[in-house]
Amino acid sequence: GINAEYMGCFFCNNQRALVVEKQAHGSDDLRQVFSDRLRNIGNMLVLIDNIEQPIYFTRAWTLYELFVASTTPDIKIEPILTNAAYAAVSELRVRHVKKIVENVDSRNARCGDPTKPPEGQGKIDEERIKAEIERVCGYDSLNKGVKAVFVRIIENVM
Repeated sequence: GINAEYMGCFFCNNQRALVVEKQAHGSDDLRQVFSDRLRNIGNMLVLIDNIEQPIYFTRAWTLYELFVASTTPDIKIEPILTNAAYAAVSELRVRHVKKIVENVDSRNARCGDPTKPPEGQGKIDEERIKAEIERVCGYDSLNKGVKAVFVRIIENVM
């Protein structure tokens, strides 16, 4: 049989406990907790809903998690594309994909609905993950790393 193990961060990382309640394994070791769990699994799936404007690029957590996965040794990062995204990929050229990733902007990425200002729990969550991004690597490094990984993921699908 096939052995398939993948990280489902919403099952493995209780983000409320990590970020809001600051329980054991608070934000100071969020990267370590996440990368340890990734190493135990060895694989990460990236869900791509739309090639032109992926929701993935608007979410602070997904950008951070992809960056951590890409800087953790021996992690295999694989895409899952919706049917529409897969159809769009077959029509793309690498040059076009590189233009699309210019939209990666972790500084303006959100937690919650990207069309609304953050409030309540979403605002707290966003402040904490952005503080973690600044502490670990900075926005520019995260953006550069995520762009490179995303281009490589899409090139492998093409």
